[in-house]
Amino acid sequence: MTKSNTSGLTAFGDDMLAQATLPAQMRTGALWQAVEHADVLRSLLPTLEAPGANVRDTLLGFWREQTPAGLKFSKQFEALKEEEDRTPEQRETFSEMQGQLKAINKKLSDAVDVFKGMETLKKLKRTVMVRKVPGMNKVYKCYVIYASNPSVKADEQEAENVSFNVGALINVNHIKDKITPDMTTTGIRKLASSFKLDTPNDTKGGVEVDRTKLGSMAKVLDAALAGVIKDGKIEGISSESRDDMMRYWAHLDHELSAEEKDKARKAFNKIAEPIQVKVPNIVSKVKEAVKKSA
Repeated sequence: MTKSNTSGLTAFGDDMLAQATLPAQMRTGALWQAVEHADVLRSLLPTLEAPGANVRDTLLGFWREQTPAGLKFSKQFEALKEEEDRTPEQRETFSEMQGQLKAINKKLSDAVDVFKGMETLKKLKRTVMVRKVPGMNKVYKCYVIYASNPSVKADEQEAENVSFNVGALINVNHIKDKITPDMTTTGIRKLASSFKLDTPNDTKGGVEVDRTKLGSMAKVLDAALAGVIKDGKIEGISSESRDDMMRYWAHLDHELSAEEKDKARKAFNKIAEPIQVKVPNIVSKVKEAVKKSA
């Protein structure tokens, strides 16, 4: 067995350590971003908190248009998106890039929420401390303490820091109205950790969607569209409904791969073919059948 040289062993050891650190970096990445890029995240808040703001579009738009990495990414992504006849390699690359956009949106959203969570705790007079984990690159921990709680005696003040993970920091924004002036840091963390954000299925009056029925729902929608699209525009519905339909189409156009869209077009074209194409000589066959039945 050939032994690796010194530089090879060094690189191997470094690579293994870096890979072993990745899970911790993933778990705490939003906290690292919130600390490392606090100024950028703070500058985005006015736009994100404006009435009717689209968080996903704002965050991805900022990254793709205002950062060198985003500009380079977008140039390649748009070129692949416009390519009608992608090679297998191009399809794979485009699919991977779509996954990257989803991940970037999630990471950015989490970083913003973590930043807001820490700012909320500070406004509530809590001391927030972020510490880098020794020996681990881009891995941070957050500790919170209420060392000067006016509701308790001096000898009853909190003496130990309470660790807040990324999930708890994100949820602080959703429970801030429930935090009382005398609430302990441990109480805040417990409340934040147990919080569950309502989804459309959980929210009273929301749209309940059973994913096992998506197929039948799509068929109903497809049937409803028959005859309402004229001259390239959906007619006979409200402008709001039209916007919803266009957003639905844009969602699929953005998310689906070229291969999936090509498959769908072929399936649709078979359905949309004139009856004369599907059944050659249909007119003469019908006439002949009528004669036989007369």
